[in-house]
Amino acid sequence: MSETIFPRDKTLTALSLTIGILFWLGVVWAVSRNGTVAWAMMVGIVVVALGVGSILYLFVQSAAIAYLRGNATEVTEGQLPNLYKQLATCCDVLSVPHRPTMYIRNGNGVLNAFATRFLGHKYVILLSSIVDAMGGSPNGVRFYIGHELGHVLRHDNPLVMLVRWPALRLPLLGAAFSRARDYLRSSWPRL
Repeated sequence: MSETIFPRDKTLTALSLTIGILFWLGVVWAVSRNGTVAWAMMVGIVVVALGVGSILYLFVQSAAIAYLRGNATEVTEGQLPNLYKQLATCCDVLSVPHRPTMYIRNGNGVLNAFATRFLGHKYVILLSSIVDAMGGSPNGVRFYIGHELGHVLRHDNPLVMLVRWPALRLPLLGAAFSRARDYLRSSWPRL
């Protein structure tokens, strides 16, 4: 997949990581100038924040996955085989090493799709409105599946996201980075 990454993505990734690292080094430098007590307080706050944040993330994400499993339809070879075949085709063309679990959820007229991960497992969720609207166009459905697979493949780990976070708050850089992650190269194989 590396040859299919949008060229500016690499530059924006390096730039956002550099700015993020410089920001966090500046925070550490500013706190360390104020002495040992400030340093200890900062370390304590970071440890507590990471611990509470991790637990909160686990609860919220597990609730979202439980809701998904209870209120959506899983796409398998036996259930919705045409959609499963489209997922398999997209995974093969994009060289996805482990096929994510795909669900169809009631879209209530909203045309959207999204991808998520939880404890190492990847999910692609299509809203039913997309599948209904693209009923006569399998290429349209594959576009959405392929787009979400791109998110699954290019997803940063939480530590990198934390390092990059300050840089992505900058208006132009954050928007450009997000858009570069969404762009597909015109040389991608046709599905």
